[in-house]
Formats: sequence, C-alpha cells, structure tokens
Amino acid sequence: MVAENNKEIMGYAFFSGNLSDKEVFLGSLYVHPSHQGKGIGKHLLITGLAKL
Repeated sequence: MVAENNKEIMGYAFFSGNLSDKEVFLGSLYVHPSHQGKGIGKHLLITGLAKL
C-alpha cells in the first residue's frame, strides 16, 4: 500500500501473512521524514488492516 500526493510517494506499508489462519504481519512501514507527524503512517496501518 502506498500513500502519495500529486504522484509523490509519501510512505508505504507492506503486509504479508496467511489469511486462512488469520495471521497478518506488518513487514515494513515507512513515511518520508518530510511527511512524518501528519498521521500518514497511522492511515496506512488502519487502511491496510481494513482491506484484509
């Protein structure tokens, strides 16, 4: 999952796991330093989990 604004990537989150066993892992979560503190990481995490 990627967060972008005007085609600029602000951050990303990578999820993996086995949905049949209801196991999900957050492989990585990154927000560019110039966009930190704006809730982007929280949004990536919540939105990513909601889509599973």
